[in-house]
Amino acid sequence: MKKIILLTITCLLAVTAWGQSSFYKKYAGYKEVSKVYISSSLFSLMGDNSELEISSQINVAGIIQNLDGLYILSTSNQKVIAEMRKDFEKQIKSGEFEVLMEIEDGDDKVIMYMQKQGTLITDLYICADDYDDFAIIYLSGKITPDNIKTLIKAN
Repeated sequence: MKKIILLTITCLLAVTAWGQSSFYKKYAGYKEVSKVYISSSLFSLMGDNSELEISSQINVAGIIQNLDGLYILSTSNQKVIAEMRKDFEKQIKSGEFEVLMEIEDGDDKVIMYMQKQGTLITDLYICADDYDDFAIIYLSGKITPDNIKTLIKAN
């Protein structure tokens, strides 16, 4: 499951795009939930010429300047998993989200959702779910098709 999550994060950063949404605020307060937040300020401190390699083949330095934030919530508590699944499905159904990718491998399932404003990818959600673990990864920003092309050409 962890390999799928890391692979998904890598893919997301290559494609990119939940501000401090009510979903994040709610679950960040749960002691059973692990949380990570990286602000746009930290991304800007890295500078335009910084190297940010996710793997030997992917350097996302050119795209991080367009990110507003990176948010990750994960848990292995079954009660919290059930509640997070329900709330996340409700959030996805209430917005205009497009499924970008879906992966199923046994009990492991990863779905990537995107929300756009015009041609900009503004929100990118990754839901990684199996019986024992549940994680939501959210990238917020303004990523253009040219940003994606540049990233692809660089690799």
